[in-house]
This record gives sequence, C-alpha cells and structure tokens, in this order.
Amino acid sequence: SRMSWRRSLLPAAINLSRSPCPHLPAFSHHGRPHRMIDIFGRRSLSELPPGTTITAANPQNVVRGKMMDVQGGQMSEDEEVVEGHLHIAERAKNLVASNARFQLATYTGVPDGPDAKDSVFSDPRAPVLGGIHQLSGRIVVFLDRNKQSDSKHAKNASKISFSSISTGHIDPPPLIPIFTRVGLLPPVVRVLGDLELAPENYTEELRQLLSIKDNQEGDFFWMEPGGVFHEDLFEKRREVKVRDFRSAKEDVLCKVKHDIVHAMNTEQLDWLPRFVANYKGHPLNEGFFYDVDRKGFSVFGWQKDTENLWAEYRFEFTGEVEDTETFFQNMEMLKSGIKAVPDAQY
Repeated sequence: SRMSWRRSLLPAAINLSRSPCPHLPAFSHHGRPHRMIDIFGRRSLSELPPGTTITAANPQNVVRGKMMDVQGGQMSEDEEVVEGHLHIAERAKNLVASNARFQLATYTGVPDGPDAKDSVFSDPRAPVLGGIHQLSGRIVVFLDRNKQSDSKHAKNASKISFSSISTGHIDPPPLIPIFTRVGLLPPVVRVLGDLELAPENYTEELRQLLSIKDNQEGDFFWMEPGGVFHEDLFEKRREVKVRDFRSAKEDVLCKVKHDIVHAMNTEQLDWLPRFVANYKGHPLNEGFFYDVDRKGFSVFGWQKDTENLWAEYRFEFTGEVEDTETFFQNMEMLKSGIKAVPDAQY
C-alpha cells in the first residue's frame, strides 16, 4: 500500500541526534543490568540474570492491556503491557500530548529507495511548535514564516505531503544532557502521515491550542496519524496500532509532567537515591526523575560502585493517582517509609 512503502522509509532516514558514542555502556531495566549491543534496540538476552523482568525473558510478568477501538468497538488485547506501566499506546499518546516541541521531517524530493537521507529535511536544533487537536485526533504544527527551517518545511509539504513528527527527545531540556552523557535518549514517539494545510476556519482555534500570538505570522498544518512508532529508553522500537493511539486517553498528569519532573529533580533530588536504595536495593551515585503518570514514576540512576552502569527503576503506586496533589501525597508516603539507614550506605 502507499502508506506501507512510505512508512518503511522515514524511521530509518531521520537523525534524532543521538550521542555519537561508539560503544554504549551497560544498562539495566527495572534495576537489573543487561548490555546494549547496538543502537537499534537488539539486546543480548544471554547476559540477563535469572528472574529479570523483561518480556522476552520472562513473559509471565506481562499482563494484557485492553484499549477500546472507537470506530468498531473492538478491544485490542494483543499488546504487551509491562506490569506497573501504561499501555504502549497510552505512553505514546502522552509523550505527544505532554510536549510542545516536535522534530518535523519533510521530503525535499521523491526518494529513490529505502536509504532516503538525502531526500529528507529535518533539523532537531529547529523544533516546531505543536500539539494534538482533540476533536479530530490530528497532530497540529505551526510553521513560522519568519523561520527559515519552518518555511522550508511548508514548501516541502506543499509538494510532498508525507512527513514524520518525532517528540520526546527535545523536552524537557534540562534532562537531555544527562541522557546524552550516557549515549541514550528518553523514550521517543514518531508519527507518520500526510502533513496538510489546516482549513482556515480552524485558525483561531489552533492558535489558542498552541498559544500562538496574534503577531506571529505563519500557517497551521495538521496530520492524520497513519503510522505510530514508540522507542523506549533502551531503543527498542515497537509499532503502535493507530486505532489504539487515537483512542488512548491523555493521562491525568500529562499536562503537568514536566513541572513534576522539574520539581522532583530540584526540591527532591537528594531523596531519589534513597528511594532506589530502600525500595529497589541498589545504592546510587546519582539519580534523576524522568517520567511520571497515574500508575507510578521512573528514575534513571548511576549504580554505586560501578564504572558506568545506569539503570531505569520503575516505582508503582498502590493506587492510581487522580491529580498532582495526590501524586505528592504518594511521594510523602514513600519518603516516610524510607528506613533510617546511614547516608554512607546511599
């Protein structure tokens, strides 16, 4: 189909500006180390210790997620959901909904084959403003006429509409250098589809949606998702069903996620190594709070007494939080439950 051949080109052609580090260090999932062997998500399962909670090695620790198909009333039950995490479609939807800056990729010409890098225009240093139009489910971007890169995107899209929107690796800015230091990026979502000029009667609504000032000159383009890919912390890429992406609800903490991450990495930074040492049994040299949703939060930490071993630690709440206040109440309960262990052991 037309979408299938186009979908096969973009993901391989877009540079998300990963660290040029030629040899990735050892990392871990849920606090148990395993080694990354390349930058495309393939892992050496032979190095996993017994009991590691990872789908391929321990499938009994996976539960089935159910998403309602809003068009046909069908339930999508074949997506694997790691216990304590949101459904993969929800994670993808919330990444797009929580970020206001996207990396846009448009075509400068018809590609000759799957190696289409020369035909793609995409600059991660010049992100575009964007968001989700709730009623239509389309992803909206604003292309500023006074920005050279934005104008080039608009020109490209007017000739070849097929495009790609990526997000997750730009915001929040304070965390990006931390991930770059160890040769990784935060989870990233790529959405493929036709980028088209939004009808003029939507201009005022879209201007308010993206908080575009009246004196900013530009055009609104939007995209009906035709393909969705989610790439996790360890660069494992998975295709997300479009119907699940469309029907996924935005998490209650989605719009304040960056504020919570900032607060935890400033006001609560000293507590993060204690959380991991107390509840996961792994002392850290340093730890950073990088993700949160109604089910729990995730910490990325450098394990103590190791040269460069970083791990993701997922903390699941006993019940789903309903708002920001409930989240911080849960955090206070976790802090009160930390054992009185001397600082030297952290």
